[in-house]
Amino acid sequence: MLSLLLAVGLASAAPARFETQPYFRPYAGLSAWGVNGQSQSVLAGGLEGGFQFFETRGPWPRITGVTRARFEAFIGSTQVSGQQLRVGAFGGPTWRRASISVGPDFFVDQYRINGVEVPAQGGVAAPLTGTVWNKRLMGWAGVQPAWYLGDREGVDWSEVDAPGLGDECAWFAGAGYRLNGIVVGVEGTVRTTSFGTNRSWGLTARVDPGNLAGKGKKGKGRGGRGRKRP
Repeated sequence: MLSLLLAVGLASAAPARFETQPYFRPYAGLSAWGVNGQSQSVLAGGLEGGFQFFETRGPWPRITGVTRARFEAFIGSTQVSGQQLRVGAFGGPTWRRASISVGPDFFVDQYRINGVEVPAQGGVAAPLTGTVWNKRLMGWAGVQPAWYLGDREGVDWSEVDAPGLGDECAWFAGAGYRLNGIVVGVEGTVRTTSFGTNRSWGLTARVDPGNLAGKGKKGKGRGGRGRKRP
């Protein structure tokens, strides 16, 4: 909730210090679900859109982040299908070559696994992401614990081999190429829930935090206007 309030505050802040930009992008990938000891592969696709917010000047680190909504569906298998909707806000400090982002991610999802309907359930996740980059390449990794806001059974971590916390937990990592404010790359995720483990990978396009943090104009004096030499 803190990141959501921060995003709203930054959106209405003075344009000399903070800026916002809308964005929209599709998502596509392959997801493998464990069903009865066997792996079932399904296609994962969706859309995401929202606003990027960023600090344009000042000392490092600078604040950058995203508020976004995302819809994703799983199709292409008789054993696994489903969809999820996520709305969240994430932000944190950004340095010249690294950033840290955290924030709430509210979701509603529904699945059908091996002929069994998993009822729709809402919840909130808390993804923590660390990112590093150079001029052209970027890598990121993080963890996303989640808690259900209902009666769906959560994971009993004493009975599974995977590390985690919350009612379910996902670990993710990826790498990509920086291109005009967007990073195009590949991301892999291992998600542990009470109804199975989901391993997925896919092509992704994500906001480039290094590009956002570097949008400040140089050579400007106070008030945003350059000083002329006498």
